[in-house]
Amino acid sequence: MGGPTAAAPPMRTNLLLPVVGIAAAGALLVPPPSRAFSLLGGALALDHRDIRIFDNFTDPQANSNQTPDPNFPGSVGAQLAAWKGAVEWGSMLHGSGNGDPTQPFDLGSGGANFDYAWQRLAPGVGSIDDKVNSELSGGSGGILAFTETPISDGWRIRYYSTWTWEDGPEADHPFVDLQGVACHELGHALGLGHSSAAGATMEPFISGNGSSGRSIEADDSAGLQSIYGAKSVSKPRVGGYAIAAGVVTISGANFSPSNNELWFTRNVAQSAGTPVKVGGLTSSAGGTLISAALPAAAGPGDVLVRNNGSGHANLSNAFPFDPNGTVPPPPAPPQIASIAPPALQSFTGGQLSLTGSGFALAKKVQVGAQFAQSFTVVSDALIVFGPPGPTALGPIDVRVWNANEPGNAVPFAWADNAPPKLLPGAFAISGQPFTWSAGGGAGHVAVLALSASPQTFVFEGWPVLLSPTIVATKALDALGLGSVSINVPPGSAGVTVHAQIGTLDFTQGVFAGTSAVVASTVFF
Repeated sequence: MGGPTAAAPPMRTNLLLPVVGIAAAGALLVPPPSRAFSLLGGALALDHRDIRIFDNFTDPQANSNQTPDPNFPGSVGAQLAAWKGAVEWGSMLHGSGNGDPTQPFDLGSGGANFDYAWQRLAPGVGSIDDKVNSELSGGSGGILAFTETPISDGWRIRYYSTWTWEDGPEADHPFVDLQGVACHELGHALGLGHSSAAGATMEPFISGNGSSGRSIEADDSAGLQSIYGAKSVSKPRVGGYAIAAGVVTISGANFSPSNNELWFTRNVAQSAGTPVKVGGLTSSAGGTLISAALPAAAGPGDVLVRNNGSGHANLSNAFPFDPNGTVPPPPAPPQIASIAPPALQSFTGGQLSLTGSGFALAKKVQVGAQFAQSFTVVSDALIVFGPPGPTALGPIDVRVWNANEPGNAVPFAWADNAPPKLLPGAFAISGQPFTWSAGGGAGHVAVLALSASPQTFVFEGWPVLLSPTIVATKALDALGLGSVSINVPPGSAGVTVHAQIGTLDFTQGVFAGTSAVVASTVFF
């Protein structure tokens, strides 16, 4: 690729906001306090999801990658870089998800009801709503590229020729990364303004050569989903295809019984970017198969399915398609082999460990109807996480999701608390309320006892405070949880009290046990 030129960008270089007017552009730099992303206003309708490139890039580095990628059939060089920038915004992994060494098997991270439809080459730069990427002669200070909008019916992206553009796929090059900048500008094209979140693709500046912008971050996805909605469970999904005797059969899910359309990438450049469409198609096998004669105009690129609706959630993911060959299959969903421990108590909670396979591509861990706030992928075979708090006792299912779908379900249970548990508040202050958190059996009654001494005796097999004073009772809820409070007497500074709960199960008429004794000192 040669050494850096005099025009190589500094460490942080400005990316021009979409051309929406100076006043509006300035406003984009001040996002609402509840979020880091900002919106331009508007969204791309289904008939304006196409993306093309007019490959007039003058730098040889922009087309130095001439190695075909089976996950992106039919494109190399600048075409391939722009296509990868587009599919990162997709609703799920693009085919196998592979193609970018900075995010192996993870291209396609939007998680929204949105997918670009790759249409390869344009015969020229087009007008401002023709949805074409191209180079623009000259420069404008530190500006790398800009997006012309009105968004709702199209856009156009221009890349200034004063910069040396590099097509990758390696990320450690000394020039401006075309894929990363394209991903940013395509975020504008779909309706996003700039983000104040550090590391987001939609930050108004690039760091280094801009290759970090290839992978969108959580704030970018949140902005995308605020426009198009989080990916619907009813959104059509393409998972593969087969071609035999001139007939293509698309396999997937959520196809309508009738009036489906297949969208293909055109094999030759045309003035309009409209996909090759085959309409009026019925599905079979419960909405999982569609067959049609393969159109002669369909070339290598992507295939999408539009079912019989018109909303954002009625267009499928973009799936790589090669009319003359095969493409890599999507990754298998994560599989859980075991979970440990199989149950946790509602009061103490804890960590869960999952063993299995396919965890390297994990995006979410689902526990019942909730999702873990965070999890740690230790290896492809091990995940560790803390489950969200229980909503009910008893068994629930745990699943691991990749960007496409959940894997198998394994049972896990929330149990009530045996023996009972007691946890004192942080500080005891004279004349102020003080609270202990309590855990026991669901619906049991907790009896709080205090003593000046931690000494205990055995009652029905349980240690009980010697000479206790019973100060409060509390019925625990359906999760076996509750709290017990007292007012600390004035003038108690320096006094240490020892507390314990015993629990009673009135439904069975039994004493259910005691907690460990806990000490609290009144500070002042």
